[in-house]
Amino acid sequence: CKYGVGCYNHSPEHRRRFSHPDVENEGHPGMRLACKYGDDCYRKDARHLEQFAHPGDRNYRIGLVVFKSGQRPQLKTLWDAFQFYDPDESGHLSQEEFSELLAGFVSGLNIETPTLEKAWEVSGA
Repeated sequence: CKYGVGCYNHSPEHRRRFSHPDVENEGHPGMRLACKYGDDCYRKDARHLEQFAHPGDRNYRIGLVVFKSGQRPQLKTLWDAFQFYDPDESGHLSQEEFSELLAGFVSGLNIETPTLEKAWEVSGA
């Protein structure tokens, strides 16, 4: 892609068609590694920001960021979660995206996982 690291087109088709060598990471083309410090990161230099994704970055979304083993996304608000699970920035969650969001939330809690159908129904979708 002619925009390289500055590319804002994160659609899967664009990422398949064009190379983004400056952001390729560990066999995951077009993805960046999540910074291990997340919101607490103090590094603001361009090289670090090009190399690592941080909460609040446009590309800090499922399918666009890679987490090291044991690392989880930092989602402090429902808005953070919505943005993380809306990788195409449609403003809407598909049933599949909603399912991933639900699984992500309950995996960090000690509660019984509701069925997708029940959660989808209760959400008003």
